[in-house]
Amino acid sequence: MLSNIFYYLFYSSAVLIYGVGMNKLVRESKKPRHLWLEFCTTIISVLASVLLTYLIKTQMLKINMGELAPFVAVLMFLLINVFLNLVVKLSSKTSISEYTLSLLCVIFGVCESGSILECLLNSFLCVAAFYLTVPLIHALRKRIEMNGPNDGIRNLALLFVSITVAMIALISWNVSWISGL
Repeated sequence: MLSNIFYYLFYSSAVLIYGVGMNKLVRESKKPRHLWLEFCTTIISVLASVLLTYLIKTQMLKINMGELAPFVAVLMFLLINVFLNLVVKLSSKTSISEYTLSLLCVIFGVCESGSILECLLNSFLCVAAFYLTVPLIHALRKRIEMNGPNDGIRNLALLFVSITVAMIALISWNVSWISGL
């Protein structure tokens, strides 16, 4: 369990390895505001969706229909997220209409687990890895803006190149892709 926490939260971050929520990460790193509200609503929606999807997936595996699990994940996620969005919008007058990050975390949690506890933990770690990466990318963005690159290079392009270097550095230890040559 502890190895899963370190593996999925830091080393194999779903954001930097799988690319989950990369576009939202770059958008949020401009001015990270209201991250706690977004984190809480995302966690509630993802964990509820994962719990329902995993329970339905186990029943579907009994009748040899496990291939439909991603479709069920989308349906369960939309059902819970629409309800949660309605409740949050009525109570706090803000919208949480971000679907891609949460949906990808639900599918990631369901597909990368063997038990219900692992499923909940992996999806939670996927969301937590995203919200831990936002301040790091924000600091990287501010550092790039402070240094003022050449006129021909835009700050956003330099940010994506820096993120790509970080992604390559994280997966470069695995040299199994060389053995196929």
